[in-house]
Amino acid sequence: MIAPRLTLLAATALVLAAADVGAGRLRTMLTEWRQQPAAGEAADLARDFRVQHPVYSHDLAPGFEGAATWGPIRYRMRTNSLGFRDAAPRAVPARGAAPRLLLIGDSFLEGPGVDYASTVPALVAAQYAGRGLDVLNAGVLSYSPVIYWKKIAYLLERGLQFDAAAVFIDISDIQDEAAWYRLDGAGHVVEAAAPPFDLLHAWMRASLTFRGLVKASQLIYPHAPIAGCRVPEPNDYGCRAGWTASPLVMDRYGREGLRLASERMSALAALLRRHGIPLVVVVYPWPQQLWWNDRASQQVRHWRDWSRRDGVEFVELFTPFFDEADARGTRQAVDRYFIPGDIHWSAEGHELAAAGFSRGASGLLERLGARPVP
Repeated sequence: MIAPRLTLLAATALVLAAADVGAGRLRTMLTEWRQQPAAGEAADLARDFRVQHPVYSHDLAPGFEGAATWGPIRYRMRTNSLGFRDAAPRAVPARGAAPRLLLIGDSFLEGPGVDYASTVPALVAAQYAGRGLDVLNAGVLSYSPVIYWKKIAYLLERGLQFDAAAVFIDISDIQDEAAWYRLDGAGHVVEAAAPPFDLLHAWMRASLTFRGLVKASQLIYPHAPIAGCRVPEPNDYGCRAGWTASPLVMDRYGREGLRLASERMSALAALLRRHGIPLVVVVYPWPQQLWWNDRASQQVRHWRDWSRRDGVEFVELFTPFFDEADARGTRQAVDRYFIPGDIHWSAEGHELAAAGFSRGASGLLERLGARPVP
């Protein structure tokens, strides 16, 4: 009698698991269906502005103007002749008449989901409009230190001139360095092999019940990944941010990622010194750091120490974001300064980050001869 009962229990468990995954998949399909573009904009959205690059993995197509989407958000994407996101698809000469500041980072600098005028680079440019500073935005989704280094080297080799550079190092850069990018024999950035398929992890990610329980636990008690990312979360945000707060995640990929990121940033700093170009490093929190009260963050400590060793200026934006969390409450600050359900800045978040950057880098900007608009 025991064997048939076990068989029945196993079959019931399989049916329930399949139903759970089916429900999760149905929810995903409904979300995707709601986000489908109208017939009039479908053709515009089908024009892809993201391209592969033979030296530094990927970039934006130059001279693009069209529609873009970020989840349910529609916005306009425009790139200049360098393939940098810009206010218009303008031609950018190799040498500028005014001092130039090159900003580079990942998606936070590219600014998905917001109009270009609301992004950090555009806001900094507007602050110094008419006062002798040209701001170029080389940031692109999923960049990390190895790409910052190789892309800037590529631009310099091809004659682009700029007078200072600011690298916005993202929380996710550490996992990217450890797991997603490597250098091939020619010194070009290529993507690492995808991890092997894991059935249990695939089920956990697809399960409506599991996802709901994890989300509920984070609402009740926000915490860094307890199992060191061995148990998947509803999205990758907790794992990608977790190295700053979890010793297990630090052991899993954080230590190696920091080592590689530091080596590659040192190579970039040395390259810029040879060209007489000052560098400033900028760090900022994700919503997870605010939820976890990760004020004395590894992200700040590590890059402050690295900047001192390499003789690089350093700006941290944790303070302005935590000041807002203290003044408004964490939930209200996250709702205001980040896109709902996302880690990226809203227009208000870009404004807060731009103001913090301008304050922190004011000495560098003044040495370039720039003065903010009163």
